[in-house]
Amino acid sequence: MTQAYVTLQNLVESFVERKMQTPRDFDFLSLRIWEALHVQISPTTLKRFWGYLPQEAPFTPRITTLNILSRLVGYRGWTEFLECMKDGSLVESGFTYDKFLYTRTLKRGSHLLLVWAPDRQVLIRLEGQDLFTVITSKNSKLSVGDTFICPCFVMDEPLHLHCLRHNGGAPTDYICGRKSGIRFELTKI
Repeated sequence: MTQAYVTLQNLVESFVERKMQTPRDFDFLSLRIWEALHVQISPTTLKRFWGYLPQEAPFTPRITTLNILSRLVGYRGWTEFLECMKDGSLVESGFTYDKFLYTRTLKRGSHLLLVWAPDRQVLIRLEGQDLFTVITSKNSKLSVGDTFICPCFVMDEPLHLHCLRHNGGAPTDYICGRKSGIRFELTKI
């Protein structure tokens, strides 16, 4: 198994906070992939990729499988993952990967509830291409109808909004939760 496969396995395990060691773990991972990306990878395919099933010849995963697992951990696909590994920009810091929510993993029209201290609460909707619109705003300087660009949300970290158009004004940047960070959750409306 190549080092790239092992690195991808480690990132996926960090993302789901679970080592792939039992059949139940692979069922869990298959479900998490479905919930995050709305694509199906069978637990058997995942078991083969992790080397859980005995094989006579070395297993070569399909590019589709590699693309899906790469997307799960925040890359556009296997090619981008390999490029980041090659140039050393692969993110492997001390954060846990489940703290990250990458906009590109969401469907257009998805809603996120953002909360930060002391009692700010903002509901946003993904319009596409990392562009969000503020739907409701409570105790925040952000207003209904404001738009901004945000490619990634990190739990308990400050949120950087790019090209914020506040009340129809010129684009600017804005930081939410500068001291204690933000919390977020996907919501259904």
